[in-house]
Amino acid sequence: MIIIGVMTCNRMNILKLMAQSLYHTDMTDCEVRIYDDCSDDYGVEELKTIFPNAVITRHEKRLGADKNMLYMYEDFLKSGYDYLLNADSDLIFNKNWRKEALSYIEKTDGILSLFNTLNHLIIEDLGDILIKQDVGAAGVFFKRNIIEFIVDKIKAGIDQKYTLDWEWNFILIKNNIRIMAVKNSLVQHIGIEGLWSKREYFDYGYGFLVDEINGQILNEVIKNLSNNVENYRKRAEIYFNRKQYALALNETNEIIKKAPKMAIAYLSRSCELAAMGRFKEAKQDLEFVKNLNPENDDIKKNYEQLNKYLSSQI
Repeated sequence: MIIIGVMTCNRMNILKLMAQSLYHTDMTDCEVRIYDDCSDDYGVEELKTIFPNAVITRHEKRLGADKNMLYMYEDFLKSGYDYLLNADSDLIFNKNWRKEALSYIEKTDGILSLFNTLNHLIIEDLGDILIKQDVGAAGVFFKRNIIEFIVDKIKAGIDQKYTLDWEWNFILIKNNIRIMAVKNSLVQHIGIEGLWSKREYFDYGYGFLVDEINGQILNEVIKNLSNNVENYRKRAEIYFNRKQYALALNETNEIIKKAPKMAIAYLSRSCELAAMGRFKEAKQDLEFVKNLNPENDDIKKNYEQLNKYLSSQI
């Protein structure tokens, strides 16, 4: 019924914690598939000890996160399974994630993030589930037809401008497919030392329930953070200096309420990303604003102001 697809590339310590958490959950009718991107730190035999009975694919040459993700999606479509959990190698799981995911997915358009971080803005609150402006790939639960749709669009020759998960967010939005998330997170994403997540903190999964096993795992994560405190302190110092620019961007976020929700959401987060010095990501959000083609004069004015600043920084 469900393939749990895990993309791996090094990070053995966190991978072991992820597996410990996963096997603590209800895995009925689930198959784990590992897609290893030519890790330097371990091979197939080591992965077999961490993920017993998993189907393991190891690439001979490193593909990179995007191509590995697309490979995983295409491999899923070759199976007869109904659902894919896009499980990153640094997720921690609520023990009831499977039951809850299967229940909530029926209230969606076929895509449901099990990770609710406040970094992904809410478009509409529907109670137990939320409509989001976008989500990251880690912890997303897909119906088969959505994966088919995404792969078809990507393989049709669409010029990929962004990372793959940003790309399929945009594809779904443009085709009026709602991107949804559970209100109370069923996974916690660590996201500290990943390809796209090199920072001094990890996002809090709103409402994530910590049990005895997950509490021990989180303690290990905090211990690892403490061992690298000097590196994270330096990053935090850079972040603080850039944060000063956030004060100058506050006016940009004060856009009149009658403006389109989606354009406001992307413009607002673009401001936040710029304030953190994440200029390329901020530019990506601005591209979404441009493609939404808002008619509101205030949005256009603030778009132009922020675009000019970002162009000077990239």
